[in-house]
Amino acid sequence: MLKAIFFLWSMAYAVYAGDLSPREIIKRSQDVVKLSATESVSTLTIIDQKGRRRVRKLAQVSKLYDGGKTEKRLVRFLEPADVKGTGLLTI
Repeated sequence: MLKAIFFLWSMAYAVYAGDLSPREIIKRSQDVVKLSATESVSTLTIIDQKGRRRVRKLAQVSKLYDGGKTEKRLVRFLEPADVKGTGLLTI
C-alpha cells in the first residue's frame, strides 16, 4: 500500500515537473518506490485442472546492492514437509 501511495505521489509530481521526458518520469517513479531490503511470508495455492489444491508457504528476503543495480533474493519453502527447506537464490 505504501509503495502505491509513493508511486501515485511521484507520478503526480512528475506531471507537474514540466520538462521531464517519459523515461525520466519512469526512472523517478521507480526510484521513489525502490526499497533497499524486504522480507515477506506468503502462501501459494496451486489448483490443477481437476480442482485439487496444493498449498505452499514461502518466506522471501531480498536486498539491493551496488546502489540498486543488483538485487539478491532468497525464497524458501516453509510448508509442507516434503518441500520444507527447499530454496531458490536469485541474483
